[in-house]
Amino acid sequence: MSLIKTNKHLRNRRAIDRGQPPQPLNATITPTVATTTLTLTSNVPVVWKGIPASLVVGSRTFSNFTVVSALVATITLSATGAGQAYSLGGSDPAIRTASGGYAKAFAGTFP
Repeated sequence: MSLIKTNKHLRNRRAIDRGQPPQPLNATITPTVATTTLTLTSNVPVVWKGIPASLVVGSRTFSNFTVVSALVATITLSATGAGQAYSLGGSDPAIRTASGGYAKAFAGTFP
């Protein structure tokens, strides 16, 4: 007669509560312009990986990108941004939050 021996150190798989995975937090970016400098300010800390490919400011080109902090990045424009239309497409991989979220899309016109 053989006895079945159970492993007392094996955890009970039915007792594990998997729950809901955490939802990624998306960032809201607010752009401001001062002559030839475009400042992008986020409401939550983000990882900046260069100039976003979907960022467009009229017919202007970008000459420099600087990360000031986890909330602020500055971009130098080729000419003044006043009166130019701007837009950023959503889910650009150049702007990510710590939980895996993206920056929300935005568009408008500089005064």
